[in-house]
Amino acid sequence: MSVFDTDRPRGAWLGPLAIAVVLLAVIGGAVGFLLANTGGDEGRGTGAGPGPTVSPTLVAEAPDTPTDAPDPTYATTPAGQPVRTTAAGHGRPTTCPAHTGTLAREAGSAGDLSLTLYLRTRHSEVWICTDRHGTLFYQGHSGQPGEKLVEGRNALFLTDVSAAGGGYLATNHTGRGTTRYLVTADKLVIEHEGGGTETQAAI
Repeated sequence: MSVFDTDRPRGAWLGPLAIAVVLLAVIGGAVGFLLANTGGDEGRGTGAGPGPTVSPTLVAEAPDTPTDAPDPTYATTPAGQPVRTTAAGHGRPTTCPAHTGTLAREAGSAGDLSLTLYLRTRHSEVWICTDRHGTLFYQGHSGQPGEKLVEGRNALFLTDVSAAGGGYLATNHTGRGTTRYLVTADKLVIEHEGGGTETQAAI
């Protein structure tokens, strides 16, 4: 007898056929559901349009740091004389030496020295300092910057200082005579006790 035996009653085929139809429907629904989910995921991944555009952040470059000292600025001293000072951070002092502060106090200064003028030449340095009462002091140094100041060897502290000639005049009275130091922003002029004059240009 074959599997398609036509001798079987007609109603005997309806049960298996109904089961087959139900199985096919279930399988088809499952496949459709999987395809729908796969497509949905892809749609959500791409979105309805292009994603947000991220603009690059621009970072401004810092300007090159100048290697040379800036143009000098000018200040006014208590005596009303314009003098040149130099901004901090360019190799020149902006305060008076501690050595000078100590000697100024010993000479009766009110203290709180401030730097009024600094001059450097090829051979020496000069500080003109002013205390809180406006008293002027001269500090000279023969040598290179950074050396320890030693009075009588490489340093000279003077209290006889006044504004003069667009700068400051410091006078040193000794038993041998008088030496004068005229200090401006551009040069140091030394009038020696013997009558000669020496000029040192600023660098």
